[in-house]
Amino acid sequence: MQSALDADVRVIAMPAGRDPDDVIRWSPDAWPLLVDAAVPFLDFRFNAIVAKHNLGDPRERSAVVAALAPMIAALLAGSGLPRTTGTLRACGRTGRA
Repeated sequence: MQSALDADVRVIAMPAGRDPDDVIRWSPDAWPLLVDAAVPFLDFRFNAIVAKHNLGDPRERSAVVAALAPMIAALLAGSGLPRTTGTLRACGRTGRA
């Protein structure tokens, strides 16, 4: 998705139970800090998938790899990145490297 749009898509982690309007009204000074701390979309997705699994369990690691594989393939399909870049990133997160 990110490469198809040719955009730097980032995700802002919102305080629990808050939406952007709440944050801006509740603490206007917090909004720029949240925007500055936004993470790239792919990092957000990787982290979200990894956080749902116990990487100490081989079956869980396999589930992470299975969940990440389509995203890595899509990323590499038109990215011009060497295939090893995405593969190493996933392996580093799952303890396979």
